Amino acid sequence: DESFLAEPTQNTKDLWAQVLDLQKQEREADNCGYDFLVSKGRNPWGMVMAFEKFRKMEQDGGVKMSYMDKMFSSHPETEARIKAMTKRCEKDGIQRPAE
Repeated sequence: DESFLAEPTQNTKDLWAQVLDLQKQEREADNCGYDFLVSKGRNPWGMVMAFEKFRKMEQDGGVKMSYMDKMFSSHPETEARIKAMTKRCEKDGIQRPAE
């Protein structure tokens, strides 16, 4: 019987809703971190640079997340986090420090 393929189960739907909520919370945490750094006179590009280091570690470590791993990860993809924080820094006219 392949009827289970016709539609996701309620458990799968519930899990997906939880994952989406966790990723939303992580994006909110990134934005709160950005706001906190700016409020304390710190350069938020440090967040971007930290995410870039995470990306390099993922690449150097040969970490390859499957589509399913990415889909059910509690954190947004590193690349998406880099893009989001870069966009905020550029929008706010904040200069990236020299590395």
